[in-house]
Order: sequence, then C-alpha cells, then structure tokens
Amino acid sequence: MIWFSILTFCVFSVVFFLSRVAKREYRDFKTKYDTANQQQQQSKSYTDRGLGGLAEKVDEALSSFRMFTLASRGLFVLALVLLIISCITFVDAGTVGVQDMLGNVRDRVLSPGPAIKNPFAKIVEISTRTETYTMSAQHGEGAKQEDDSIPVLTKDGLQPPVDVTVAYHVVSADAPWLYKTFGLKYVDDIIRPSVRTAIRSGAAEFKWEEIFSTQRNAYAMKIETNLASSVKDLISNRKYDGMVVAVDQVMVRDIQPPKKVKDAIEEKLAEQQKAEKMEFTLLREKKEAERKRIEATGIRDFQAIVVQGVTPSLLTWKWLEVQMEMAKSPNKVFIIADGNAPPIMMPAN
Repeated sequence: MIWFSILTFCVFSVVFFLSRVAKREYRDFKTKYDTANQQQQQSKSYTDRGLGGLAEKVDEALSSFRMFTLASRGLFVLALVLLIISCITFVDAGTVGVQDMLGNVRDRVLSPGPAIKNPFAKIVEISTRTETYTMSAQHGEGAKQEDDSIPVLTKDGLQPPVDVTVAYHVVSADAPWLYKTFGLKYVDDIIRPSVRTAIRSGAAEFKWEEIFSTQRNAYAMKIETNLASSVKDLISNRKYDGMVVAVDQVMVRDIQPPKKVKDAIEEKLAEQQKAEKMEFTLLREKKEAERKRIEATGIRDFQAIVVQGVTPSLLTWKWLEVQMEMAKSPNKVFIIADGNAPPIMMPAN
C-alpha cells in the first residue's frame, strides 16, 4: 500500500508542477492581454483581431491551469488517503506484530487487532500460541519426515531411542529480539538443539527400566527442567535477559528398547513359548494315558464280569439253541466226533 501512496505522490508532484507551469502561462498571457488592451485604448496599436487571439490564449491557459489544479488536488487527497491506510495494520489473534523498517527492527510490539505503524515498516507476525515440536521415529509424525528419535545413553549403559513432544510458546515482549536475532527459523536454532541436549542429559540419571516404566514421568520432568535451563543459557550467551521462549510441557511419547535388550526379550519370549508348548504336550499325554487307563480298566472289569457269568450249563444251553436253529435247515451235515464230544450239525455248503 505504501508504494501506491508513493507512486501517487510522484504523479501528484508532476501534475502540480504542470499546474504551476499552466498558471505562469496564464499570468503571462493575462499580462500581455491587459497591456495590449490598454495600448489599444490609448494608441490603437492593437487591432481587435490581435486582442481576440490574446484572449483565446488567456482562456486556454486558464483552462489548463484549472484542470491541472483540480487533478493535483485529487491526487493529493488520494495520496493522503493511501498514506493513512498504509499506517494502519491488523495483527491476527494469537500473534504479535514486529515492525521491520528496512532492516531496522523496532522494539515496540503490536498487539492483536488494529494498530498504527510506520508506513515504511513491514509487519512480521510471530505466533504466541502454544506450539508443539515432535521428534519421532515414525515417518511423518514429527517435524522431520525421517526417523527423528533421539538415541540416549542411560545410567546402565544402554542406548534406547526416545520419542518426545515439546509444548512451548514465544513470550510476546521478547518477539522483536527473537526475530532480530534468529529470524523466523528460531525453532531449528533454539528448540531443536535444546531438546536434544535436555533429553540426553536427563537420561544419564536413569536406568533403562526406570525411564521405560516406573520413572517415566520423573524423566519427562527432568527433560523439562533441563530444556528450560538450556534455552536460558543459549539466550544468555547472546547478552539478553528475557525469557524469549517458555517451555510449557514435555511429553515422552515412546521409548524403544535397545537392540540387545530387544533380542534378549524376543529370545526369552520364544523360550517361554517352547516351555508352554512342552507343558501342553505333557498335559495332553497325561490326559491320553489317563483315558487309556480308564478304558483298560473298563475292559478288564467287563471281562471279569463276563467270566464270572459263563458256566458249563450256560454253554451247553447255548449250544443246544444253535443246534436247534440249524436243524430247521433242509441242508445240513452231521459230524460225529469221538465219544468225548457231542455230534456237530453244520450247513451242507
């Protein structure tokens, strides 16, 4: 908007200059006309035709002067309106405005809403909302598309990768210094290196089992404390006393076991699976043995009962029943044995 205002002022200057030129011509022609008119009245040296030509030139000069004057006034008003508009800006909610005037950053912060600024200043909006920065091993989850987890060295010498999310916000009053010192890439220059340092220094005070389970919250609080201290030291080294970036919360998202621990866990689980399978096999065999024992006992009891019930008289009776049935058949053969066995009747075929 300011450049439109400047362009309008330039056009206004040209038109204003032309209006001054037209006014000067009008005055010259008017003076000549008045002089010629007086001379005509005194000595008749000018004819009516000559006075008429001067009168036409006076009218043309007057018209040009009036036209340029009107145009210059309109352009002046337009340029003034554009200049006023270029002095007004609107800052979005959740952000603050930093005034950058040709590389010179002003310390005054523009609050959200309408504000008055220098027409030549560029307004840079910096978010003061709570932002999050995630470092994750999963592709596409964190600020980086690749594996961005942090391998740390624990108290017991293991190196598990850690995924974290950091919640932070920019302090409004320190936004001009932040922009002047780090620009808009302050996340890569302040947050990221400070987070990496805080995660690693905090892990050195815990064992892997502790940060994985029982002391996970304590580890997150330790990272938060170390992160705030790291940010403060980084800013203090640049001779500035403000907070600039406030750490709201640190969330430990995931802690993966180291490779050697993971291999040991997988081996242990495999052995457990084998042991459970063996126990199941033994139990199944015991059940099968029990089933066979019960079956054998039943057969034995059945045989014992049958043996007790079979007598010579019963066998003779059953033999007679069979012989009686065979005697009803027309085709039969008698087999005479020795005197100790009874004759046997069998079918002829």
